Amino acid sequence: MEDEASPPMATVPVYALPPEAFREARWFAAEQRWVFGANWNFVAHASALEAPGSYRVVQVGLDSLVLVRDQRGVLRAFHNLCRHRGAPLKAGAGRCASLTCPYHRWSFGLDGRLRGVPQGEAFPDLDREALGLFPAAVGEWHGLLFAHPDPEPAQTLEAALAGTAPALEPFAPGTLSLLHEERVPFAANWKLYVENHVDWLHLWHLHENTLGAFDHPRGQITQAGPHWLSFETHRDDAEAAGFGGVDETL
Repeated sequence: MEDEASPPMATVPVYALPPEAFREARWFAAEQRWVFGANWNFVAHASALEAPGSYRVVQVGLDSLVLVRDQRGVLRAFHNLCRHRGAPLKAGAGRCASLTCPYHRWSFGLDGRLRGVPQGEAFPDLDREALGLFPAAVGEWHGLLFAHPDPEPAQTLEAALAGTAPALEPFAPGTLSLLHEERVPFAANWKLYVENHVDWLHLWHLHENTLGAFDHPRGQITQAGPHWLSFETHRDDAEAAGFGGVDETL
């Protein structure tokens, strides 16, 4: 029985998924379509597409998208498939003057318009204006790039970030520089990776040198609309414990 003098326990919502959510293909397919494919997704730091002609291929749900900054400096996004036979136009990241299909060499401008068709005489009635790349949506918020497979999403990027922006803005993400980027293959359901991150119990023991300054017991996990925010502040004794100059982090 709870001591009458002790303060009441805070009511915390509990979210539990059934085991099939981590192993069934139908769950995974639905998540790719509705969790990722129907929302704005963070895809890159703006510095990755800073120069005209730079491009990067990203996966958003079931859709492969190619992001590109055209020669006028306009950031654009297209579905990464040629309008001829549907072959992928690009892979990875780099610089280019056009988006040229490696299969039959159909070439598209960085504005998505069909520019070149080898052996054009074989296509006498080709309507080039109707065969441009399928557009997607891309937007920038404080140096962070977000993409959406739909060219005209029901919700703008600003509206999608409305619940999280107040928590992120104090960290001035637009002033930060990208120091390192690495891809880590993870042979498990994506939710296990996310849940491992918010499992603060192991942070005390496995990451003491890098995360030991943070006060895990006072950490907060809150919901803002469809988003979740994970927040930790540094310990009051962080400097005395040898972690001087540590800022709060999300």
